[in-house]
Amino acid sequence: MPTATAINSDQKLKLRKDGYFVIKNAVPQSIVEQARKLITDSLPKHERRLLVPAALATHPDIVGLFYNSSIDSTLRNLMGPFPPVLSCQVAVTPAYDDLGGSPGTHVDGGWSGVIPKTAEEIDPVTHRPIDAARYFGHNDELRGTNDGLLWLDPDRRISNGSYTALVGVCLSDQLEPGNGQFAVLKGLHEEVEAAFQQQRDSGGIIGPEGVG
Repeated sequence: MPTATAINSDQKLKLRKDGYFVIKNAVPQSIVEQARKLITDSLPKHERRLLVPAALATHPDIVGLFYNSSIDSTLRNLMGPFPPVLSCQVAVTPAYDDLGGSPGTHVDGGWSGVIPKTAEEIDPVTHRPIDAARYFGHNDELRGTNDGLLWLDPDRRISNGSYTALVGVCLSDQLEPGNGQFAVLKGLHEEVEAAFQQQRDSGGIIGPEGVG
């Protein structure tokens, strides 16, 4: 079993400044190839499919990218104990092409749907979309806008999920810009924090239903 990767001061500063950092060679290449073959073999050979079978999310070869590498022990050294990783997202949707389209920016743990494009679509009093059901679904005031997540507090003030870290393991060649399915924006965590603080200070909802 690989030992924990030592995280140096420069990486910690990068995490603070950019919101992420990269650990190279954290996952043995044999584990990567095993997972990649499993995913490739699960896709149809003569058609373009953008979703893999749901069973892959909990397959030992996929979850093994986390546990059969240095990622588990590295995170425990940084964060302390955390619950078991039981499943994951296997994402194969192209980032930029005629099928996948251009990806939109979103905050993981929260809503990632299409957002209103003009001010006319926003109610000036409630700050919510006028056609809220189009964006949030029906009865979002009762369930929150996150599929699978209810409101996180009894007063229904927080509708965003929460976690300490998001781990992405790249299984495709990342040397060319635009390759792969996962992307992050430097410093966006600071913008998101400021937006949540504004919502909190307004006395309204923290999440996509809130101010702004």
